[in-house]
Formats: sequence, structure tokens, C-alpha cells
Amino acid sequence: MFLYAYIRREPLLYLSLYLKQHRTTYYRLLDAVRYDGNWEAWLDFFLEGVQVTAAGAVDTADRLVTLFREDAQQIHALEQMGIVDEVTGRQRDRVYVYRRYLDILNEGAQPL
Repeated sequence: MFLYAYIRREPLLYLSLYLKQHRTTYYRLLDAVRYDGNWEAWLDFFLEGVQVTAAGAVDTADRLVTLFREDAQQIHALEQMGIVDEVTGRQRDRVYVYRRYLDILNEGAQPL
């Protein structure tokens, strides 16, 4: 068993959720573009969606970083108590093993 965190380096914005939440407005404004050529209203709506989605992504990222830091401290306490062992010897991208758990799962699996 191992624990690790993977952090993406690319920005991710899930604008589709915003569009689904505001589906009626989205389609109404698309129709206004199609029938009246009103690009400005649609563009304002779209850019507001980008802004709201980006703000949500920043908030989520902040919460995840905080959670990761808190849990990293707890994992270190588990290591100090001898419950898990760090097996990579690295400062980053560490892997921790719950040795006693694995020992039970590996009983009888050793080669003869």
C-alpha cells in the first residue's frame, strides 16, 4: 500500500459545469447570436463563466494544498510511530508502506 500526491502543472477549468448549471441562459444567448447577431451578450456570459470557474479552481487548489499539508504531517507522525515506512529515501514524491498490513497480505506468497 502506498500514499502519494500527484499535482498537475497544467491549468484546468471545467467550464462545462458552469454551462450546464446555466443551460437555459446559455441556449437563449446562443439563439440571440444566431438570430440577432448579439455576440456581446453571449461573450459577456461566457467570460463570466470563465471568471467564476477560475475562482472556483483557485479555491479548490488552495483547499487541496492545505489538506495535503495537514495529511503530510499526519503521515510523518505515522512514520514516527512505526506504522508506515518511507521506502524511496527521497525528499519529494515519497512512497509510504504500511508494512504490517502488507506482511499479512504477503503471508504464504514468498517463493519457495
